[in-house]
Parts: sequence; C-alpha cells; structure tokens
Amino acid sequence: HFSFSPSHFSRRFKAEAGVGFHEYLTNLRMQRAAALLEETDLPITEIAARCGFEDSNYFSSVFHKLYQKSPRVYRRSTLHPKGGRETSPENCSPVSASVYKPSTGITHSSLNGSD
Repeated sequence: HFSFSPSHFSRRFKAEAGVGFHEYLTNLRMQRAAALLEETDLPITEIAARCGFEDSNYFSSVFHKLYQKSPRVYRRSTLHPKGGRETSPENCSPVSASVYKPSTGITHSSLNGSD
C-alpha cells in the first residue's frame, strides 16, 4: 500500500530507477514479449495480450521502436538454421537495454524516502 500521490511516486521512481515508471514497465513488457517470441509459437496478437497490450498494432509499433525490427522479423531472426530457437543474449535485449535493469533494488521504503 502506497501512501503518497502518483506524482510523488513518479518522481521518486525516476530518481531511484533512472527512468520513468511507464518507460520501465513498457521495457519489462517488451522483454517478456521477446522471450515469448523466442520460446513459443504463440500468435503475435496473443503475445501482445499476454504482455498487457490490447492493440496488437500498437504492441508491434512499440516493439519495433525498441528492437529495431517487427515482432515477426525478430522471431524469425532468433531461429537457428536447423529450426531451433536462438538463446543468445544479444538477440533478446532492447536497443536501450543498458538503461533498464529489472532488478533495480527499488523498494517501497526507498520510494517513500525511508531508505
């Protein structure tokens, strides 16, 4: 339970994480999408829905902005020549991955200033 305003939360989150909450959340969703594209044969519309996107066209646009390729092309590029999935780390990180770290150590107490 948070006991401060959304704007205070946003400022504290950005101060702790180095990026805004929305940007951070979008990146986590895209990392999950990339993993699903690599590890499953789910349709892209299903992957979009599982990652919190109601509009698969918007999902594809956001994905392309981060990975510099469409989800379909990304999926094809992660296939091994013999048909297996590629697991190489360089194929599963967004362009700006160095900015985003899911394990930032952000806690409720660090956001409300008691850390």
